[in-house]
Amino acid sequence: MQKIGVPSRKTDISPKIVLTADETMMSRYRWGIFMGFSTCMPQGIVPDWFYFRVFAPPVPRRNGRALYSDFGHRVIEASLAEMLGTEEVAVVHPRDLTTVVGNRTEIIGIAGHDFLGINPPTSEFVDMLDTGPPYNRVKFFELMNNPVMKANIVVAGGKAAWQLADEAIMEKLNIDHVLLGEGELSGPEMFKSILEGEKLPRILKGKVPYTEEIPNILGATIHGLVEISRGCGRGCSFCTPDMQKLRFKSVEHIARDVKTNVDAGQRSISLHSEDVLRYGVRGVSPDDECVLKLFRGVAAVEGIKSIGVSHVALASVYHNPNLVKAVSETCYSMLDQDWLGVHKRG
Repeated sequence: MQKIGVPSRKTDISPKIVLTADETMMSRYRWGIFMGFSTCMPQGIVPDWFYFRVFAPPVPRRNGRALYSDFGHRVIEASLAEMLGTEEVAVVHPRDLTTVVGNRTEIIGIAGHDFLGINPPTSEFVDMLDTGPPYNRVKFFELMNNPVMKANIVVAGGKAAWQLADEAIMEKLNIDHVLLGEGELSGPEMFKSILEGEKLPRILKGKVPYTEEIPNILGATIHGLVEISRGCGRGCSFCTPDMQKLRFKSVEHIARDVKTNVDAGQRSISLHSEDVLRYGVRGVSPDDECVLKLFRGVAAVEGIKSIGVSHVALASVYHNPNLVKAVSETCYSMLDQDWLGVHKRG
């Protein structure tokens, strides 16, 4: 796709690759990470200026770089930095694109969990409230209308990439390539080919990395979220996470990502997987010792104050109440916390 020119607010120190997302994904969300679900609400319930000032203010930035970002951004940033160097890759809030993207910039990578606002829970919120399109869709279209998108090669990826994997949609939104699946291996390969001028299919499927091929993050994540595993392993045919191969990162790898967040000033960490209580599992039932080793290893990172959990399945809690108690007691005894938050899965 031939790109048109863009006005020259550019500099010759701009990075070759810029990673960004719509504004709903680039916030630390006041009152906690699960306030991020408010970005699925329809626009119009409250004024935009009020919503983005009170509920989802922009992440802090320094020299145009986002100090906190989505974990997916961070791991792709690290993968690309291994190939090009840290100075050639920047994670940028959409409000800063016109000042960071410059003459040397060639590719803009965009990530998203629900580009078009059609996934749950967005679809439920829109149906229930019916006041307008959801914030995540509105802000994504706003991002794609930014002039810098027409001046550079645009690559889309992330959990919702499947929503854009249609050439008619890609043409309308000015997207050159869509990468489906995981990006740690295929992302750098694709970006390298683009930079070298090779012709690629517009829609590509990412290779599945082993956990040792997934790099540690280089920058802090929103609310200190750290991925501990991928996939689920239960085998439910209706569930998207089960499409991924079940893999567990080592406690040492996880601790390094935790330390990156602690060094950036985040003392509270959220461990993320489809079911944290199944960390290290080989069958269906949780492996108590693997789970406790994980929590002890994370709690031992110097400077951490509290540990949270993104998801736990009710089945794991029901069948393993003693493990829940042991995890809680580990956190309470090693850290300065007296409660443990979690988002349940049915």
